[in-house]
Amino acid sequence: MMTKSRRPISYVIDYGGDHLEDIDGYVKRVAEAPPHLLHFAHDVPFNNTWGAMEVRGKRTVRISPAGIRKRIALISEFTEKLHDAGVETVVPYICNQTIAGDPVKRRGVWKFYDHWDDYAGFGFGPKPPDPVEWLAREEFGRPHYNYQMRHTYFVGIGMQRYAPCPNNPEYRKYQRGIVENIARVGYDGVFVDNCVINCYCKHCQTKFKEHIQNNFLAKEQREYFGFDDPSDISLGTRGSRMHWVKTQPTFVEYLREMMSKEDLKRWLGTEDPGDAWIEEGGNGWLWNRASRYLAWMETRYTPEERLEIFESEDPSLWGIRDHRDRALWAETKLFWAKSVADSFKYIKEVGESVRRSSFFILPNWGEMQLRDGNEFREEIGHDLREWAPQSDMQMFEESNEPGRISPGVYLDFQLELHFALANDVRGAVLSHAGGDAATTELSYAECLSGLGTYIQPQVVFPEIRAKYRKFQDENSELLIDWAPHYHVGLAYFNNQLHLENMEHVLQVYKFSRYLLDQHILFHFLTEEDLSPENRLPCRVLVLPSVAYMSDEQIQGVERFLVSGGICLATGELAMGDERAMPRDRSVAEDLQGSFPERFVHVNQVSSLIPDDKISLDSTRQFSRTTWKTLNVPGSQSFEAMKNLDEELGIQRYLDGGMFESMVGERLGFGLQVTPPRGAPGIRYNAYGKEGNIALHAVNYNVDLLEPKKDRRVEPVE
Repeated sequence: MMTKSRRPISYVIDYGGDHLEDIDGYVKRVAEAPPHLLHFAHDVPFNNTWGAMEVRGKRTVRISPAGIRKRIALISEFTEKLHDAGVETVVPYICNQTIAGDPVKRRGVWKFYDHWDDYAGFGFGPKPPDPVEWLAREEFGRPHYNYQMRHTYFVGIGMQRYAPCPNNPEYRKYQRGIVENIARVGYDGVFVDNCVINCYCKHCQTKFKEHIQNNFLAKEQREYFGFDDPSDISLGTRGSRMHWVKTQPTFVEYLREMMSKEDLKRWLGTEDPGDAWIEEGGNGWLWNRASRYLAWMETRYTPEERLEIFESEDPSLWGIRDHRDRALWAETKLFWAKSVADSFKYIKEVGESVRRSSFFILPNWGEMQLRDGNEFREEIGHDLREWAPQSDMQMFEESNEPGRISPGVYLDFQLELHFALANDVRGAVLSHAGGDAATTELSYAECLSGLGTYIQPQVVFPEIRAKYRKFQDENSELLIDWAPHYHVGLAYFNNQLHLENMEHVLQVYKFSRYLLDQHILFHFLTEEDLSPENRLPCRVLVLPSVAYMSDEQIQGVERFLVSGGICLATGELAMGDERAMPRDRSVAEDLQGSFPERFVHVNQVSSLIPDDKISLDSTRQFSRTTWKTLNVPGSQSFEAMKNLDEELGIQRYLDGGMFESMVGERLGFGLQVTPPRGAPGIRYNAYGKEGNIALHAVNYNVDLLEPKKDRRVEPVE
């Protein structure tokens, strides 16, 4: 996919709650250095979470229709003055999967629902069924919870958190009213949070059946998924660890033994998990508990007993028995991702129908720095290939800032920016850490270099923001319509996650880190990039454990090799097709036989790149978990990572290993832009346009262990 850079923009997110109390004072602050895009939270006529309600103290109160009209006038004045101050795009917050309240005590969204007809003049239409009917459902019919039902924030104001289904037509009518009112007061679009679905309701089941019947012949339905009859078509569950743990009787035993009564009460509402609906703990809690449960089972039962209990020799497959189960679970997750994308499309159309012009859609991916976050989100509707056509920008919400934590070990957001660019959408990075001038400016430079956008928290450091907006506005010829220029194409295929091939992602993280540290230009390739019709512009193709490939993708590799390219493959390669149907021949052996000088296949990544120390990803996960447990400031995690580096060694790639020498021998020259030991902490990106090449170099040598007031960029040559 040939992507080209769009006009870069500056972006500020400000979730302060007092903007409407002093509109002129706030607008004056913004006008010091207006960003192109300004993003607020709940300065909206109706709150997506509970309608015509607002939080006052520790409870929500209903705003009267007259109060809503006053609020509409105030917000309309606010957005008009922000536009006049130089802000091009102003957006507020909505969420695709959260409503809150108490259906018994009729609080929150239920109180708004009980007064539905009072708000007939605001475009919500006839009164729909009770919000209980809007909720996502478990396979067995009970409400499903993406977050825990007893979410700390909502319990604090006397409510619970519920997950509506984006495919539910009644919830869509409700959200239509929310978005129409947002568009009427002068907002240019919306930020969509969470972007999650994990639902087996009747609407999802019907849409999934249509999806299967529209995309697969009856023969394919039987061959791929085991559906012998249309009545058999149903969303898959085998492969879902969240669903799997709920069906294991010994999981309750594990919870009794491993959790305190206080924690059980907080998560499940009872001290005895046998009396609870396990799903009320929410997806994230269940997802994380699943692996701990397997470890617990290993200490309690023999392999023979575990086989009898789980009916599987490998319980970490979460119930998958064969390639049909794997393909059905993959198609289920793809359907959910399409459902999320369809909700973006619907919201955009609603906004455009009011504005009579474009309506900006900005979804949140969440965290991508940690591999477990990426794996988890893929199971609940995240797929950038599906989202990108319906999105104007893609947010990645991360918890650290860029910079150096110890000699030769750097944190950055290049992974996210490369990932977005490969999927033809502008990446936008929000970091909740930082707050100092040095990392703020580094973040602006990093995202500009990655053809993305830095999301600056709050209206601070106006001189930095003004500097970068001025540069962006005055140098469009350097920044717009450039395409990635790279020597290494690194396959990053989301369908490998759909098919539960997590090893692919682990290796992508390793290779991308290696290439960045080695100062080698690279670009992520998507599934479509490897079609036989597409001519890759790179010299080297890396296939990191791409266990499932279509025949067309294999032909694309062959064409690349015929054209003189070099291909390095690791781990399992094309052992099955794109539906996980097993192949009866070794694709790797065929390619090695046909292209002995240009195709290399190794089983272990460590055969190509250094791999003899604890990984940076594992270190980050350990540090985050440790310091959260000890309840100390988040910046202390950098100290923990530095200590781990000194004691154990964090994986760094200053030595080229076999990859660099092997590729260099075959090409006749090295790929490093500059020697990595000469200037560690530099990240390079390059782009081409009309025969020209632009090389971007960004210096990440900001010591993150320094107090924020003392942080400085250290020059390197």
